[in-house]
Amino acid sequence: MPCRSRATRPAGCGTAGHVARVDARTPRATYDAMVASIGERPRTSFVRRRRCFWSGIGIVRATMELIYAAERSDIRFDRATLLSGADYPIKSAAEIAAILDANPTAEFIEAFAMKAPNRWSEQEGVYRAPGRVERFHFRFRSRAIAIPGWRRKLPYNHVAHGGGQWWTLTHAALRHIADTGRSKPWLLRFYANTMLPDEGFIQTILANSPFGAAIANDDLRLTIWNRPEPPYPALLGPTDFDVIAKSPALFARKLSLARFPALYDRIDAELLHSDRISPETRV
Repeated sequence: MPCRSRATRPAGCGTAGHVARVDARTPRATYDAMVASIGERPRTSFVRRRRCFWSGIGIVRATMELIYAAERSDIRFDRATLLSGADYPIKSAAEIAAILDANPTAEFIEAFAMKAPNRWSEQEGVYRAPGRVERFHFRFRSRAIAIPGWRRKLPYNHVAHGGGQWWTLTHAALRHIADTGRSKPWLLRFYANTMLPDEGFIQTILANSPFGAAIANDDLRLTIWNRPEPPYPALLGPTDFDVIAKSPALFARKLSLARFPALYDRIDAELLHSDRISPETRV
């Protein structure tokens, strides 16, 4: 949903429509170029710009604004997928449709109980589960600090879940998230003082609902976390093409059009079977 020029192309993302968000810290000239590039496409709209900092609740608020906008729009869709400017499709539209049609009720999102053993259980400091959601955090811009000794739990017997930020969800699940956001404002207030709330808010809503049984625990993304190239996940480059081509994932991240434009062209030509995009359309 929040995506940039090449990520919104019909060859990779389907043709139902797009709802996009651009951070308020992005220079105005860059934003205007994005709007000029994709804003005139049918069924493409932009939500209000908001300043978002890494690890903060602003990312969740921005994501919810995208969800609300999609629900209010006249776009007819079966699925919605959350994309960033660093994501790119690595399967054609036909392949994506076939995979999703074969799993009509699956909710493609990573989600695990924060108190159960998970990939964050051995993380250090503020990144460790379940402390990243149980401990009270305050922050300045992108820096989060946990208050020692202060432990909390979700009210109303909700069980905290976490996982990667990205997802591809059914329209029904998206509607439930929107309804929950409106009917349970206390949930957003709780997550405002957690570490990386964008890696738990949506998961907790779905896992504590009838949609929990449909969670596939797979976000359909190719990411490389074990390469020592911070910031993580690793930036994919030309030498990663074979890994990209062999991946069963639908999207890859992180990619950089500024650093490796040839990688996009090769994905287009060999995986998406689409024409090269002219340099004038690149943002």
